[in-house]
Amino acid sequence: MRHHIKILVLSAMPEHVHMMVTLPHNITDSEGLQLIKGGSAYLFFKHHPKSRLRLPQGHLWSAGGCATTVGYNEYDTVYNYIANQDTHHAEA
Repeated sequence: MRHHIKILVLSAMPEHVHMMVTLPHNITDSEGLQLIKGGSAYLFFKHHPKSRLRLPQGHLWSAGGCATTVGYNEYDTVYNYIANQDTHHAEA
């Protein structure tokens, strides 16, 4: 668990990713997003080196992102929303 970021649930769709994580108190939301995106890109390109040729300027992720705080009362709702992304998108 590098940087003590814990991924609680993750769902990858073809065009986007949702995840719920816990961050240590000394890491801001934007720093956490940067660490997750940077670390995952590093691992992806390490295991798929030729894929860098197909991506514009070698970037795996687009710029930006979104982070919100989830309170205790919303935890189950958000967790289930992320865990069931494939069902949610099939209905749309």
